[in-house]
Amino acid sequence: MKRIWKKVKKETAPLRKMLALALTASLAGALCACAKTPDSSVVAQKNSDRLREEAQKEPDTESALGATARKAPEHYNYTWKNADETLGVTADAEVWLPDQDAIPMYEVEGAEFSQELATKIYNYFFEGKETYRMEGSDLTKDKCQERILEQQELIAQTEADDTLSEEEKNNLLEEYRNRLTYYQSIYEDLPEESTIQKIPVDDTLVKADNMQSIDGAESYWINCQTDTEHFMLVNWPRDSFGSSDLSYWRRGAYEYSGQLGEQLLSDAEKKEAGEQIGIPYSEAKADADDFFESIGIEVEAVASFAVKGIFNEQQEDVISGADEVTAFRFVYTRVVDGIPLAATSSHEVPEEHAAVMWCYEQIQVYVDRDGIVRTDWEFPIDVKETVSDNVGILSFDEASEIFEKMMPIVYEGDLDEQTDDVQWTIDVEVNQVNLALMRVRDSGGKRTGVLTPAWVFYGTVTNHYYTDNAYEDTGGEQDWDVVEPAPWIVLAVNAVDGSIIDVVEGY
Repeated sequence: MKRIWKKVKKETAPLRKMLALALTASLAGALCACAKTPDSSVVAQKNSDRLREEAQKEPDTESALGATARKAPEHYNYTWKNADETLGVTADAEVWLPDQDAIPMYEVEGAEFSQELATKIYNYFFEGKETYRMEGSDLTKDKCQERILEQQELIAQTEADDTLSEEEKNNLLEEYRNRLTYYQSIYEDLPEESTIQKIPVDDTLVKADNMQSIDGAESYWINCQTDTEHFMLVNWPRDSFGSSDLSYWRRGAYEYSGQLGEQLLSDAEKKEAGEQIGIPYSEAKADADDFFESIGIEVEAVASFAVKGIFNEQQEDVISGADEVTAFRFVYTRVVDGIPLAATSSHEVPEEHAAVMWCYEQIQVYVDRDGIVRTDWEFPIDVKETVSDNVGILSFDEASEIFEKMMPIVYEGDLDEQTDDVQWTIDVEVNQVNLALMRVRDSGGKRTGVLTPAWVFYGTVTNHYYTDNAYEDTGGEQDWDVVEPAPWIVLAVNAVDGSIIDVVEGY
């Protein structure tokens, strides 16, 4: 798969909701010396209709991508700390731009997986195999009676256990009694023999029975399996509360579901991981790339990790993992007409729970020594018509000035939430800056917006928490770090108008 970025000058990735007044005031000061000063109303409102208007204007010679690329630095360095040293920002980052002379803007919508694409994905994993879904139940009267007796025995043992506190005993008894009540309530309606059976399933999207979103929308899916593989693709209407996604997983010695793993940054790390997993990094990535090439979707890998799997066969509900890494995890982003989209691992959503959730598209593939073992694809998008094929953009110097002015405002706001029991410091490290396309959501819309050029500052955000015996059972001072998983957007500057794109809100 070809490299679609060019390093500058050489041929050749949690933002909280901010007050609009603070943003407007800060940007007014930040941009006073910039050659291209954004319209203050655009900055304040972050209105995607105004972005469309700006994008359709003929760019001046110096604001086109080609000129911007010539003026951008090869590397970006920056260091800053606040007065009490609770917030530190460090940038030691390469700057990457698309290998093109112009950058566009597109209309974009939240999407469903088309039947054509669903068929390609199904065929990739199951061509020549018989797939089915399980229908019925394997729970019989005899098995239910065994569970009833088991709960009764657990209740008796717990009541006689003098080592438990009163609270622990009551919690366990409540759980076991609830289970007992449930099994007793369903016993009479259960069959004497198992009714489970295999129903043949193909690649056709069908209505998902008994699956509705909270707003009553109905979904369509493919839900199938073989004896060792399982595939589920669910489509929800674009404007419903449900969001489309798919998962494929293959049963093996280990299972993978949400493990982040250790990010692989150097060739040495990739080589060592490959030796433990049993497949070279290059071959594993080629396996992952082949999936997208086969289904006709252009993507770019933005991060890779070494993952320790969880043993498939668990005993007594104990979850245990492998001692060494067992698979690679590759994170991808979509590429539109040769330009990658901004990528983030964040699943944060706005506090307004009634809002239709629209996280940024997320695609990942796990590969072990036998090939693809898991694939997850969430929040697919549909790129619509072009708003402009040549958008005038801020230079890197202008974008970095905005970054340096806005970082204290964005992250010191988080520190204001500290309590007497728990305090924390924040360390922000920027390791890469990309000029990419990033979705900006329409105001008041559901899942519609634009893909706008943006200067995306990628890196790590480490929250270091500490407390002086805030919890009685800790026995003393405690401290711990929480590091946001890659790829993480530290800050995104809209390259058209200089506004900050809030990753949580989506605009």
